[in-house]
Amino acid sequence: VIIGAGVMGQGLAEAVATAGHEVTLIDRTTKIAEKAVKSIGESLNREISRWGLTTSEKKAILARIYPSSDLSEADEAEIILEAIPEDVAKKRALLEKLDQICDREAMYITNTSTLSISEIAANSQHPERVIGMHFLNPVTKIPVVEIVKGLKTDQEAFQKAVQLAECLEKKWITVIEYPGYVTTRII
Repeated sequence: VIIGAGVMGQGLAEAVATAGHEVTLIDRTTKIAEKAVKSIGESLNREISRWGLTTSEKKAILARIYPSSDLSEADEAEIILEAIPEDVAKKRALLEKLDQICDREAMYITNTSTLSISEIAANSQHPERVIGMHFLNPVTKIPVVEIVKGLKTDQEAFQKAVQLAECLEKKWITVIEYPGYVTTRII
């Protein structure tokens, strides 16, 4: 499940679906999520025009993305990847809602470039399952991702994040929780 159908959420949905996995793309309204899927289709059209993709591959990728506005669809997800705006309070509030909805084993990944994973996870019932992954835009083109452990993130969550990065064919680096992380500080 990917929550947030903005630019980053769209890139993540496209990358996950291209890797062969089904994705529920959730935003405030289904109309927003549907518009995001349409934008993903346009992105795939650009790849077709560059001979990087076939029309059949595009159809298969889009068939794996399900737009929704129903947060309860995250109830059986193994991985929930959030790509909402960079606001600790909003990310915490979302995580608290997900704690009530999701399976106890679900892993929560926050896509952030600067925020504290520990602070986001502070009120969670399961802070050990909260981890950060800083994907760079455009997600489908940039081959690196930063994996950021919070103070209570456990090794199992870290290994799942590594598996996700490798599934998406990303080179990953581990980042100690620090303002700005590596790529942002380099920039």
